[in-house]
Amino acid sequence: MESRLAAPALLAVIALGCSAAADDKRVIVDPSRTHQTMSGWEATPRLWEMDKENDRYDGSWLVHREEIARALVEDAGVNRIRLEIASGAENPVDYWSKFVAGEIGYKRYKDHLYEKINDNGDARALNPAGVQFAALDYYVENLALPMKRLLEARSERLIVNLCYVDFRWSKLAGSLSHASRPEEYAELIDTALEHLSRKYGLSPDFVEIILEPDNTRDWSGDAIGDAIVALDARLSSRGVRPTYVAPSTSHATRTGDYLDRLARNAQAANLVGVVSYHRYDGPRADGALPRLAAKAQKIGATIEMLEYVGGRAEHLFADIKAGASAWQRYGVAAKADAAGKSKPGYLLEFANGEVALKPGVAAMAEIFRNVREGAVRIDATAEAPGVDAVAFRNRDGRHAVFVLAAGAGPIAIEGLPKGSYRAAFAPKGAAASRNLGVIAADDRRHVEISVDAPGVLSLVAAAANAAD
Repeated sequence: MESRLAAPALLAVIALGCSAAADDKRVIVDPSRTHQTMSGWEATPRLWEMDKENDRYDGSWLVHREEIARALVEDAGVNRIRLEIASGAENPVDYWSKFVAGEIGYKRYKDHLYEKINDNGDARALNPAGVQFAALDYYVENLALPMKRLLEARSERLIVNLCYVDFRWSKLAGSLSHASRPEEYAELIDTALEHLSRKYGLSPDFVEIILEPDNTRDWSGDAIGDAIVALDARLSSRGVRPTYVAPSTSHATRTGDYLDRLARNAQAANLVGVVSYHRYDGPRADGALPRLAAKAQKIGATIEMLEYVGGRAEHLFADIKAGASAWQRYGVAAKADAAGKSKPGYLLEFANGEVALKPGVAAMAEIFRNVREGAVRIDATAEAPGVDAVAFRNRDGRHAVFVLAAGAGPIAIEGLPKGSYRAAFAPKGAAASRNLGVIAADDRRHVEISVDAPGVLSLVAAAANAAD
């Protein structure tokens, strides 16, 4: 497998004590000015198990699951997983197990994915035969638990987000609407949380109330608010208090409207801890972020960008600077075809018997690997066109600075806390970073590095820095 850090590149790396040259792209770091605290880097456990083209289940990824989990944690830097529970889990038939056993194909499985059939007429008396958790268990056992073990070996933890999905894409919707029956919604999610705790010892940190309500039949902002209140009443009665995530619209430009409707229920607004959005409205998303961040702040919530198949480094930088404390590109691993191509939106690629970062992911992974849970973003200002920058202080005291460069040339970074820094560069579109060695920021807190292509430059402290 290709290392995430390729051989040292032939780039000029100079530690300077003088002022930056006039033609340098200058970045100024100010550790005294702080912003959001980072939660984690999320992925959805989607691999190549759903062979849509051949209408079948493909379990060949399971042979490689340990290597996939290792690459996801160590190479991509992911420490947070979205575990999805489809609305059709409330159904007397376990269609997932039929799909895995080859009894039905993908198309028939999808027909029933969001088919909701009430377990009984009492939301306080569950009929266990009426809910199916085989699909949830599959991803927990084959990906979440291996990731958890790997992270714990690094003295870190796996952050878990339980996410409810109720898309309108399936042929069958069933006879139950969780959106209009909040007590029934609460019963399903509460039961799923109890199942994860009892069977696996997992207590999700987050509950994402509904994935992309703008792609559902009847999940309005009002319905989301009602669901939050019903769920919290049920969970808090037994001492369970996850952070509630909403509204998770597919377009950032739609998030504010859903949030406004949700917030008409003051109790629900008070319970929301994360205002989430996706980026499927392209460049228009950038314009929506300042207003969205302000709305979140008003209700005491943070913001997170929790899905974008087309996510690239420039989107990651923009979202972080807007205040996002977590970020998700989307899927875990895609299998390359005979021509060596694989589906977009995944972090990893399986080709020629090996697992590696997909092209273009290395630039984002520099941030994912080196900015860990609890890190605080500090000020980093780019004072020239063609560059952008973000910087952080990790909980262990190590500082990290990342510069997005639109082209080749010298980059001067000022204001760095004194210390030694590992320098690396991930060229745009690359699947691996270049190791540039270790450089020092002296009492004058200045370094200069010249890059030979567009990409992301990273400086990560080798140890806790001296006091700012």
